[in-house]
Amino acid sequence: MALPTLSKADLIALSETDVTQPIPKESIFAALATPPFLYIPGTFNTRDLGLLPLSNNPPNPRGRKVGIRPGLIYRSGGFFPNGGFNDAAKTQLATQLGIKKIFDIRSVREHSHAPDPEIAGVQNYWIGAEATEREATVNLADFLEGKGERGYVKMYMDVLGGYKEVIGALLRSLLDAPEKPILFHCTAGRDRTGVVAGLLLSLAG
Repeated sequence: MALPTLSKADLIALSETDVTQPIPKESIFAALATPPFLYIPGTFNTRDLGLLPLSNNPPNPRGRKVGIRPGLIYRSGGFFPNGGFNDAAKTQLATQLGIKKIFDIRSVREHSHAPDPEIAGVQNYWIGAEATEREATVNLADFLEGKGERGYVKMYMDVLGGYKEVIGALLRSLLDAPEKPILFHCTAGRDRTGVVAGLLLSLAG
């Protein structure tokens, strides 16, 4: 039986839930069955940035279409063979979604523990130079003001600085081959992946 899904309005409302408020399990399952989310065995938090409710915007005042094209940029968590990431999942990424490049936004420790799988027709990008090995730092004092905005800004700027090499390679790929779909990920598909997704959505208008 198919899982229930959410309307665009319900999905936006759910995304605006205060982080201090618990979300019912039923709402979470419904959200994960609703685009932009995609189910791929062995990974999680997979989304098509072009299908975000706020991504596919109308033309700007000059008539230029803004936003990200559906089927071009995907984000996710890591890939876990022990969690079900199998040949069928590889086929889904490479054939059904047409992904040509995967960008790994993880540390040396994370990458060595679970390197990205080899997938025919897909290039893996991970830059493990020492200059990129800067974990996001957390100072609890930065989170005491307001709702912690200053702390999050500082932490996420650390992400941009610490992983600038692989983020730069991702941006160059989109510039040089805008017709080739890509996927980027960290481990949980949350903070580092979210920072890069926010950057791309901002650049796309």
